[in-house]
Amino acid sequence: MRSEAVQIGAESPELGAMSKAFGWFVLVSVSLASLSALWVLTRRARSVSASVLPTAVASDDFDVWVSGGGRPAGVGFASNTEPLTLEFAQSSDSMRIWWVSDEPTALPPGMNVQAAYGGWLLGLDLGAWKENPGEMASRWQPRKGGVNRLERIGAARWRSTYQSDTSAAAGLVTDWVAPVAGGLEYLTLPESWVAWSEAISKVPAVKRIDVGAFPLADQPVQDSVSWRAQAAWMECELADGTLLQALAGVDSATAASDDFWQSGVWFRTLSGDGSRWDELPRLVDFEAMGSAEISRQADFFHWDHASHWEGTFADGGRLIWTAQSAIEPRSSNVEVQARVVHSSSAADVIGTARNHRTGEVMELYWTSGAVEARTGDAVVWTWPVESEVPPQVWEVDLYRNGKYQVAIGAGGRFVLVDVLGRAVKGFPKRWSTGFSAFAVVDYDRNRQYRFLLAAPNGELFNFRDEGERTPGWKFKPQADRYVVFLDHLRIGPRDYLMACQDDGSLRFLKRTGEDRFTSPVRLPFPQQPAFRLGATIDQSTILYVDESGWVQEQVLGTGEFTGISRMTRGIDVKVEDRTGDGIPEVIVRTAEGTEEVWNARNERISADLVAQD
Repeated sequence: MRSEAVQIGAESPELGAMSKAFGWFVLVSVSLASLSALWVLTRRARSVSASVLPTAVASDDFDVWVSGGGRPAGVGFASNTEPLTLEFAQSSDSMRIWWVSDEPTALPPGMNVQAAYGGWLLGLDLGAWKENPGEMASRWQPRKGGVNRLERIGAARWRSTYQSDTSAAAGLVTDWVAPVAGGLEYLTLPESWVAWSEAISKVPAVKRIDVGAFPLADQPVQDSVSWRAQAAWMECELADGTLLQALAGVDSATAASDDFWQSGVWFRTLSGDGSRWDELPRLVDFEAMGSAEISRQADFFHWDHASHWEGTFADGGRLIWTAQSAIEPRSSNVEVQARVVHSSSAADVIGTARNHRTGEVMELYWTSGAVEARTGDAVVWTWPVESEVPPQVWEVDLYRNGKYQVAIGAGGRFVLVDVLGRAVKGFPKRWSTGFSAFAVVDYDRNRQYRFLLAAPNGELFNFRDEGERTPGWKFKPQADRYVVFLDHLRIGPRDYLMACQDDGSLRFLKRTGEDRFTSPVRLPFPQQPAFRLGATIDQSTILYVDESGWVQEQVLGTGEFTGISRMTRGIDVKVEDRTGDGIPEVIVRTAEGTEEVWNARNERISADLVAQD
């Protein structure tokens, strides 16, 4: 019986088979359950990842964040619908990482891609991406239907700007700032200062006014020993460059000896003739006005010929700026009314720009001492210039709202002019002995312009937006040399700022102004060269005219003469697509005033093959 019992147990053939089958069943069941759990967890992780945009986790290493600024150059998608795009940039160098909501189908050379946050990260070095949210992430406010930008503009200051695609308003700007003396109660701007500054804004000689209830930490504190930190202030710039400043405070020996003191306000002259205060309305005349007579909605104001902004201080150290209604242009040295003029030859045309008000294209003419924007025979505006050579002009959309401006570089002035013939805030830029070169660069074709101005002392200045210095610019002049021509080259994912110097030497710079590439090529004399771009910068070629008038072409990496070298003579050379086939031709202008067109095989082609406009 005992042996039978053993046979009935696990060693029984029937039960043994059943035990094995059951074991397999349990193993498969557990495996399926594990896989199911893993699938659920994976889906849950993907769901969490997809629900968090990179703006919630990006680190402060990226101090410029932009949404709605457009896709990276050379990136394509299967759909015609523009994907959601976020850009994260480091202002100190050219490091950029993008996030796009749709999977890219085309990438430029060197661009890497990685699935993340329900979309894809793009960049040359995705290893720079870190999840370490800080000050930038805490201040990012998502907005749709426009260009949204957040940037660090100081050690402890940030600025958010938003421009709607559909609104004609100038947009919304928020600054995170602090008063000079932290922890003190914020004051309101006295009603008398509101009325006083408004009256000053109506004086024709006034170019700009900034007014505030109290100075901010990033403003220079004048006479800080005797001037109360919490006090109203005003800066007024006149059309001739005179800069005036009024500071509310207490009497002091410094104030008594410098300029003059009146009604508890120190009236100062920072540049120009101090007697100009006599031409402006007096503050004392407005101090008797009651608050019912004055409409004040804010405690900070900015006014110039092109804009009117009001700022309100909010919690968290935020100064929120809103654009007010447009100001009608006043009489000045700039003509804005249409008038009939004699027609000029096509040789006078130096460029074109769109007029967003009429939808027409304006032709830009260089006349005697001025740039004129014309539609037909009607002059839309005129801007005076002091230059013996034709000015350089560019069409720009500074505020990325479809309202175009014209950038003009001539002599010692660089200015942005709007459609009414008014200078944009922050311009013109001046150099007393004249600038030596100008360039307007839009690296990623997203209307984030850089304005490069070279001076004869060797400096190369970099400005952005409304004339602000571009952070992270590290250009260093070379001894006894200065830049005379500028150009921007884009080869693959890299940018090169070509700077031709007065001795014919060439510098190829990064976006930061640091040297990126060194070429053995030296031009025989300073001139604007042309380029045929290869797969890399060292494989690309440079074209120029030598002392004998021969067109020369050299490889940038080796200096080897190649291509069209010594095949024709001319007075200048450029490269552009004249046949419309996507392959640029070489255009040589001869001493006789005619043009020669040479194809990529260095064959001169007939004018009949050149595409007509």
